[in-house]
Amino acid sequence: MNHRWLQILLLGVYLLVGSRAAVAQEQPPDDADPANGVRLYQQRCANCHGPQGMGDGELAENLPNAPAAIGSEAYLATADPQQMFQVIQNGNIAAGMPGFGVGNNSDPLSNRDIWDIIAGLGQLQILNQPISEAVIIGRIDHAEARELPPDLTVSLQAFDESAGEALTLETTIDPDGSYRFDLQQIPPTWFYRTSVNYQQVDFTSPVVTFDPLAPTADLPITLFETTTSDDNIRLSRLAFLVEFINDQVQIAEFYTFDNQDLTVYTGRSGDPSAGTVYVTLPPESTNPVLLRAINGGTNLIPLEGIVADNGDLGAPVPIGPGPGTLELVLRYEVPFSSVVESDFARDLRYDAAQIEMILPETGVTVRPESGWSAPQSFGDGIIGDGLARSRFTYSAPEAAAAVNFPLTGWPTRVVDSNGNLIVNRQETQELFVGGLALLIVAAVCGYVSYRWTQATPMVNDKEELLMRVAALDEAYARENLPRGAYRQRRAQLLRELRELFDQREKTRDERQETRDRKPETGD
Repeated sequence: MNHRWLQILLLGVYLLVGSRAAVAQEQPPDDADPANGVRLYQQRCANCHGPQGMGDGELAENLPNAPAAIGSEAYLATADPQQMFQVIQNGNIAAGMPGFGVGNNSDPLSNRDIWDIIAGLGQLQILNQPISEAVIIGRIDHAEARELPPDLTVSLQAFDESAGEALTLETTIDPDGSYRFDLQQIPPTWFYRTSVNYQQVDFTSPVVTFDPLAPTADLPITLFETTTSDDNIRLSRLAFLVEFINDQVQIAEFYTFDNQDLTVYTGRSGDPSAGTVYVTLPPESTNPVLLRAINGGTNLIPLEGIVADNGDLGAPVPIGPGPGTLELVLRYEVPFSSVVESDFARDLRYDAAQIEMILPETGVTVRPESGWSAPQSFGDGIIGDGLARSRFTYSAPEAAAAVNFPLTGWPTRVVDSNGNLIVNRQETQELFVGGLALLIVAAVCGYVSYRWTQATPMVNDKEELLMRVAALDEAYARENLPRGAYRQRRAQLLRELRELFDQREKTRDERQETRDRKPETGD
């Protein structure tokens, strides 16, 4: 996925799902997670500071200053957590370290992430080693207390830091519905989930990682009956995140679906792979991508097996009971002229209870009479691009099945596909201004040409004086003249040149006066 779009999508998750807030924390939180800190350290810090914080990372030799051994006992004995937070957040230019916090990095760490890293430094050497023994336990229960099939199989999946599947195991449940997996010599950075296939639907547990100091995880799974009725499916929230990138408008739409029943919706056909809920695509859209937000909105994954239906896209995902049990992200591109100062509208297949729009504050806004609220600014450079953004809320009296994009203005600053800010010029306006400027220049040139043909030719000494000024400047540039002598001589030459011009003007005026006094002759 394009790195810029990953930033934008994570911004939407940050705003709409309620991920970690980027507000200043002066004191370390009591619940800082050292295990998460070690994982983040390996991803963002180890290439310079080394896998165990000894300053021996793979890039250390290429740096102008040796990285600090931030994992050593000597360093940690005198380290100030608040100072460490500031250095990670804002960087240290003198030491050659970049900032990783919001506003200082194109892929910023949240304040909570930074505190987790600081908490993990003291356990780098412990947490960086394979976990010798770990246990996953759990219990399978039915929401309606129905009897479970006796041969029910539980699958365990382990994923590495890049979300690649690293391990798959299976076991059967005990008579009471419990299960257990015993693991040995596993990396501390892996994360795990279990799943059970019941009535052709995969029911999964939460996703967890091990605390190497207490390597036991409890992953319960609750089973539900299925339904093909969508009467209880609601689109509780829809948000549009609008970005101006090159000459396109790129839009990410965040859908939050609720299931108000105690059953799992498997689509009208009963087969989730045939599609459950659908999202519409604008006619002029290009490069559409449909993703799913999981694990509380902190991860975005592409969907496989997307169903196409007359330009709409169906998600092959069953919807479990509860609020926000399915979160989808649709992103696409449309031409600028199709969205701004036009009648661009979005037809929705579901009534949306709450609709929001998020715009960068770069000259484009929402027309106030359009049914959208006044803008609410919420931050500057929240994804590291230096652009403030505003939130607009659609104030429809009832749940809306369609929404208009009443955008007006011109984006004065946009970004390219890599997230670099560029100046966005309005070519029509510039052509008009440029044409007007050319007309003015042509008129001035015509006037000067006319005056030149009417003027008395300069005396011959003019060219000689100009050549002498040029020669003087050249001699001074070669440092062959003292500064004082150069300035005095140049001033004298310019005075002589000015006198020649004054004499020319005087002669021309005298000639004009003579012509004015000459009597007219008649026939």
